[in-house]
Amino acid sequence: MPVIHDSVSDIKLATFAETAQATVPHYMGLLGRGFSIDLSAAVDLAPTPNKPNSARASSEIRYLGRAAGTATVIVFDVTEGSGDLNTFLMDQVDMGDFPHRTQYVPRSKAAVHTEAHFPLGAGRPGASNLSKYAGCLTLIELEAGKLVRGGYLGDNPEDFERLVDRGVGGYAGVTLTTGFSDRAAVDDGLAVHFGDPHAVVNETQTAQACMFVSVPSNPGSDGHFLIDAMQRLAFA
Repeated sequence: MPVIHDSVSDIKLATFAETAQATVPHYMGLLGRGFSIDLSAAVDLAPTPNKPNSARASSEIRYLGRAAGTATVIVFDVTEGSGDLNTFLMDQVDMGDFPHRTQYVPRSKAAVHTEAHFPLGAGRPGASNLSKYAGCLTLIELEAGKLVRGGYLGDNPEDFERLVDRGVGGYAGVTLTTGFSDRAAVDDGLAVHFGDPHAVVNETQTAQACMFVSVPSNPGSDGHFLIDAMQRLAFA
């Protein structure tokens, strides 16, 4: 169901924004002292009719006042995703049993050193309150030119649907979508850049909002502080 005026899946964009305003500060606290975000910008959701998802907002994340990365809050309706045709055309990958839709086509993450997914909340059509921290997106990756499911971001599908049905929150789990596992190997130019390329798709029956935090491919010391913080949360 597309964005209609100010709603997604009959849920007002303001409801998603209010949920983000309540949950983003929690994650900022988990990242640790010294990190800050322009919360008003991060939750100022606007429809994205030219993208394969419904709405988004973004803000810089700073460490001790210096730029460290970017936070992007995105609302995904059912079947929406992040894929595009800028890296691969649909006939350049083996779609297998996946729908032949743009949102499933992985895109390059060469410009990103590390990225992490932070679930913010989800709700059934018409909900006035979302299940905070609940989320479940499918990670779509390429293996030998064929699309595969690389796992789930947030809750697993069964737990996610149960949380939303009960109207309770998720566990606020952080998942790395792109990055390197060995900094020394990165410095030597030998590390594997996992999650590059990839797409994420909402294969559930529930609209949801999440935040992606990314650090560019040439992070300075402040970017590395953010990378370390996200890795700590993801591997906790």
